[in-house]
Amino acid sequence: MKRIPTEKRNLDMIAQYKSGKTMQQIGNRYRITRQRVQQVFFEHDVKWTDGGFHVKCHNRKLAKIEAYKNQWMKHYGCKRFEYTAIMPGKFAVNRNNLAYSYTALRRNNIGRFNLSFPAWHKLWQDSGLWDKRGLHKGQYVMSRIDKSKPYELGNVRVVLSENKYKGKKGRL
Repeated sequence: MKRIPTEKRNLDMIAQYKSGKTMQQIGNRYRITRQRVQQVFFEHDVKWTDGGFHVKCHNRKLAKIEAYKNQWMKHYGCKRFEYTAIMPGKFAVNRNNLAYSYTALRRNNIGRFNLSFPAWHKLWQDSGLWDKRGLHKGQYVMSRIDKSKPYELGNVRVVLSENKYKGKKGRL
């Protein structure tokens, strides 16, 4: 192993520590003890909170937060604050709930549904027919204009359920 100048080595050790390596891992790399690594950090005023396991835990916590944010995007097609602006303090638990209806529609149309929760909600709000929604005669449903394209803005409308299922056996 080629000998590295001490100060350069020390700065490299500090950089590795701040990136998440432990003192033991750094000591093994430079063939010095963990205690010597600790002495070097003390000389350079590097605290235990500046790196090592502390950084790994912090990065793991950030990854969990990011996964939580991605979960909202996956389920509702929007960020949590957008969802809570529409549904403050409510989650998809009962059939009359907006979020329950949205997730049911997405689940039943996997791969054919490209509307986010806010866009879907706005569509129903603009129609003014949310209270008259359902599959029975005289109730309204969301329908695609072009059946070969997915549910997305510009390709959906709210129609009477009997118009959507006209000519289909087993419906209504």
